[in-house]
Amino acid sequence: MIYNRILNNAKALVLLPLLLAATGAGAQLITDNTVTPEQALLEYLLGEGVEVSNITFSGDLNQIGSFDANATNIDIPDGIILATGDIDVAIGPNDAGGAGLGGGNFGAGDPDLTALSTFNTNDAAILEFDFVPSGDSLIFNYIFASEEYNEYVCGSVNDAFGFFLSGPGIVGPYSDNAINLATIPNPVLEGETIPVTINSVNNGQPGFAGTASNCNQVSEQWNLNTDYYVDNDGNNDPTSVQFDGFTVILTAAAQVQCGQTYHIKIAIADAGDTAFDSAVFLEGGSFSSNSASIEASASIGGAPVFLGDSVVVEG
Repeated sequence: MIYNRILNNAKALVLLPLLLAATGAGAQLITDNTVTPEQALLEYLLGEGVEVSNITFSGDLNQIGSFDANATNIDIPDGIILATGDIDVAIGPNDAGGAGLGGGNFGAGDPDLTALSTFNTNDAAILEFDFVPSGDSLIFNYIFASEEYNEYVCGSVNDAFGFFLSGPGIVGPYSDNAINLATIPNPVLEGETIPVTINSVNNGQPGFAGTASNCNQVSEQWNLNTDYYVDNDGNNDPTSVQFDGFTVILTAAAQVQCGQTYHIKIAIADAGDTAFDSAVFLEGGSFSSNSASIEASASIGGAPVFLGDSVVVEG
């Protein structure tokens, strides 16, 4: 974790105002890779209307943790982060064109991410759990970021991530008939589902190490999604994260059946190689389901009946 301050007890009262001013002027991303996967989910990501169980994580433990992005150029204030290497790579400023800290789950890919990327995947970090929603919908917010931008747009290193939902009423092309919730909103061509990857959300131009045909493998609309992309290349402002590019805040959502058990796999991986890390920021408290609280009362002539008894009597 980076706090950018070391206080001597004798000088704390004198230096504190200066430290607060300096922190506000140049705050950095704060990450914590000592947080366990269970803590990350239960204490940082989980919101209202959802009960979870059977939590598992595949990957190195430094690939998951919490983050605080207040006063940085990531618009999600806090939550959990999954990365293809050590999550500390996200800490800015952006002083490297292709950063990576290692620590990834080397050689371990994921078939669903490979299908999204169209290239073999490595360094996968996968958080999975069952959940029961108390409403009829599921929603959470996220930002995808990568050091593969912009040089390797349309390259063969199409790092990818996905939110794979399976359960009652869900029929999709991925493992356990899952669908992917990490998709481009409102695609130009109706009926096409476009995953969020480097080769589908970018600045609209192939990088020097890319060719348009690689992007076309993901979607022929790959260059029409620039509204969802933030170009951060070369931004050495102290408040910047390290990644050369990232998406705007996107929302994953699905219709579900109240009270039924569902399964979700949140996964991210390098593609084509094991270099240059990518990450996904998940907004704290945003994994939630709409719920309703119903209260009933009975009265005759305005006076309550049954003295608080919950029995409903016809007539």
